[in-house]
Amino acid sequence: MIDCLVGRMVATAFVVPCRAADEKCLLDNLGRGIEAYKDGIPELGVGKMDPLYFTEVDSSSPNLKFILRDLTVTGLKSCKPLKLRRDPAKSTIVLKLQCPIKLDGEYELDGQVLVLKVGGKGKIHVFL
Repeated sequence: MIDCLVGRMVATAFVVPCRAADEKCLLDNLGRGIEAYKDGIPELGVGKMDPLYFTEVDSSSPNLKFILRDLTVTGLKSCKPLKLRRDPAKSTIVLKLQCPIKLDGEYELDGQVLVLKVGGKGKIHVFL
């Protein structure tokens, strides 16, 4: 298999060819991929997947302002693939992972959810 990363072609030794319907093979490949990429690939300019840093994540909607700043996401390297189903005919992939995700950063919230006015600003710590 070949990955296209940052305009380069790189052979991925961890990938075993699978049939689209072979869920176990696909799950095994995904698990090996998480392991292979968790620390990044410095020679290709691919950074570590854990932790991830985001300067700003804006999840606002017309009635609700919700912005996360200086967000650190940890736990991605510990994700365990539970389900991976591929349907080439429909060009779809169903993926289910179990990840001990932790978010730390700053939040800003202002607006309305249904009939409830909400607002606030400060530090955010979320465990998923």
